[in-house]
Amino acid sequence: GTSCTRFKAWLSRENQMLSAVKTNEAELSPEEVRTKQETLQALRSRLPEGQEMFKMMLLENQNDEGEDEVVEDLRYSWMLYKSKLKENSCIRTKNITRSKKPTGTQKEATPRAKTQKNPGLLQRICRLALLLWLLLLSLLLLAFLLPLMDEGNSCSLSNNFARSFSVMLRYDGPPPT
Repeated sequence: GTSCTRFKAWLSRENQMLSAVKTNEAELSPEEVRTKQETLQALRSRLPEGQEMFKMMLLENQNDEGEDEVVEDLRYSWMLYKSKLKENSCIRTKNITRSKKPTGTQKEATPRAKTQKNPGLLQRICRLALLLWLLLLSLLLLAFLLPLMDEGNSCSLSNNFARSFSVMLRYDGPPPT
């Protein structure tokens, strides 16, 4: 519908602006960084507008079965745009804190950079899964190595009944009466 085309046009404009902001960050002057940061701030401030347009599009195309693929493509593009904007925002704040000279303003920028450093949910889940896999692997390795280490202390030596048979089998004298 019309909301699909309107949202698609809005999203493509926003993506173009975001792509214009993405450049090699190591060679930027503080003024360029500030300008790009202001552009990113403007893009972030328009996120609620985009979210509202997205909701309207979903409501309008709720019953249209022919538009499902278009809506799914737009949903994917919208999620991708938001993640790129968030990723780019994190990089920019790190760059600003690196480019500033150690003055009083450095202390103000540090708490914001600390809040941006928190790992994402997916990264925390992957890290936890890796630790659990390593724990499981070490337990399996331990389970396979324990029987190899216990060759001298097997169950047959601790079992008196089994030990009595081994003595009888080694007896070379006359049969008992």
